[in-house]
Amino acid sequence: FYRINHYATAGVYTFYTSADAGSNLYINNLQVVNNDGVHPALQDSGTITLYPGTYPIEADAVAKTAPKVEF
Repeated sequence: FYRINHYATAGVYTFYTSADAGSNLYINNLQVVNNDGVHPALQDSGTITLYPGTYPIEADAVAKTAPKVEF
């Protein structure tokens, strides 16, 4: 589980996760990327419209190898 705060300007943002055994990404408690489940390494994405302000971004990851989360 990882968490940061991100200041956004208005716009549509695309976020990506990549995992070999599941990952999820949440912004302001809303699931944006659902890359869950055991599978080969797979990248998934999701888009969200953000308005000016600060948003919490949370990611969880499960990996067969050491998970890697980049913000």
